[in-house]
Amino acid sequence: MQELTRNFLEWVFRFHTRHRQKAKNLCCAADELEHLYRVSQRSNMSEPPSILIVEDEYPLQGVLESVLADAGFASDILSSGEEAMTVFLARGKRHKALVTDVYLGGKLNGWDLARRMREKDPALPVVYITGGAGAGLWKSQGVPNSLLLEKPFHPEHLVAALTRL
Repeated sequence: MQELTRNFLEWVFRFHTRHRQKAKNLCCAADELEHLYRVSQRSNMSEPPSILIVEDEYPLQGVLESVLADAGFASDILSSGEEAMTVFLARGKRHKALVTDVYLGGKLNGWDLARRMREKDPALPVVYITGGAGAGLWKSQGVPNSLLLEKPFHPEHLVAALTRL
């Protein structure tokens, strides 16, 4: 919608330059559209970036949510890959990154979850978190341009990883 508005504004300004007298009414409409565009940009900027977290250890969920909130992120925290796919598909590209445990209960593990989400959004940043056993599989199972944090990790390392991605 924003790109459509921007393209329309560019067209109106070019038209206005060529036909100043005929374009007075369009100019008023263009001013209104430009105002609406700026308001929508400000409202998008005021929303904190949303991170999708998939972690099946409840104590860790609370810690991650708190640390991300302190860093200015919003988060959706889920326990399974299936729940995460449902939320991700329902909300589109609203999430700015995926943080997933490698080993989850259910049919989807963290590796599969990230691959499926990358099919829908190839630029989605991914941070894997795992105990020592999953770290060795990261290069073969992880999606490209992802990061891995081994448990236990300092929560600020997650914030740094998300900032880097």
